[in-house]
Amino acid sequence: MPVARRFLSLLHEPGDVFEIRIPKHGKYRFTASGYFDDVDAATAAVARWDGKASVYVTLNPIEPSLLARAVNKIVERADATTADADVLRRRWLFLDLDAVRPSGISSTDEELTQVQRSADEIAAFLLSRGWPEPILVASGNGAYLLYRVDLPNDEDAGKLITAVLAALADRFDTDQVKVDPAVSNASRIIGLIGTKKMKGDSTEDRPHRRSQLLTTPEQIGVVSREQLEALAGEQESAAATTGSFSRTSRRGVLAETLCAKGMEFREQPPDANGVTWYHVRQCPFHDDGRPFECGVGQKLPDGPYAGHCFHPEGQGRGWQEFKRALGLDGESRHDPAGLLLKGPTSGRCGCEQGRCSPRSLQPGEEAGHHSGSGLPHSASDCSLDVHRRCCEP
Repeated sequence: MPVARRFLSLLHEPGDVFEIRIPKHGKYRFTASGYFDDVDAATAAVARWDGKASVYVTLNPIEPSLLARAVNKIVERADATTADADVLRRRWLFLDLDAVRPSGISSTDEELTQVQRSADEIAAFLLSRGWPEPILVASGNGAYLLYRVDLPNDEDAGKLITAVLAALADRFDTDQVKVDPAVSNASRIIGLIGTKKMKGDSTEDRPHRRSQLLTTPEQIGVVSREQLEALAGEQESAAATTGSFSRTSRRGVLAETLCAKGMEFREQPPDANGVTWYHVRQCPFHDDGRPFECGVGQKLPDGPYAGHCFHPEGQGRGWQEFKRALGLDGESRHDPAGLLLKGPTSGRCGCEQGRCSPRSLQPGEEAGHHSGSGLPHSASDCSLDVHRRCCEP
């Protein structure tokens, strides 16, 4: 079971103690459990359960003394399992995406496609906020995104993780796919990737599937507490703004113009590139029923503009396309010089792969955008022809 072994090695560092759990198995619905500090022993112990019941593993490192409950083996009827107080530290932020369906059954292929699309959208959104790439897995009936964190196991950290999950659920939940907001507890167990998910009976359209590792970053970056708090803060201040700004907001030409046109939007905190984003109620390039996902931005107070759509329908759409689609390409009393029409007069390259050398745009230069970040820059900034493929307006 090489995938299961690989996943355990990603989750847990050498010497960590973790629990393997098989809830409600067999005729009498007992819970089997074992404690391990050896990945090879855990993989071997899991093999006899694979395909018979769904297998789970604790997400975070736990108190080493718990190993004595069942040393590197699984007992079929456990007297006790891991509690929140047994967790040493929070190492992972767990995003669990599931297809909306009746309980106790597996997902269809179509439902899984919807889940994967949502997972890709969330990963792209968080990447645009300066977050590292996640471990992305197909859980068998949904998708997991795992982000490395470094937090104590205390009440404040629990509240922070809960708020982050709520913010993402508020932004990305649809009638078809939900972000589970109830997976914030420190002793959370997750499906052991590489094993088969056994939910309900296996049918032709709802089969039992083996979970898979989809993508694993070469280097797993850590999401800072500040990044978590910034996202959590959006949940607290997510009230839509129509035609007005909070008193603490620094107004720019773009924001004033949106207000003047009566557009309903949500102001987002500055991202890793210093761009303040204004997510409009309805993206002009897709219609999935989820408001305030995509929009335009500006590097305040008078910096360059940007646009970004997180959906396949908006692939390659940036500032120029958003400007035209939202009707922002004309003069107004908030933009008497027609700066929105002319585009930005200064900026830095936004190419994600570092293929372009940053340079200030000169007055009168045409600005393009990169389809990944949406930040403006000129054609002469690019050292490769990648600009012509995805950066020109």
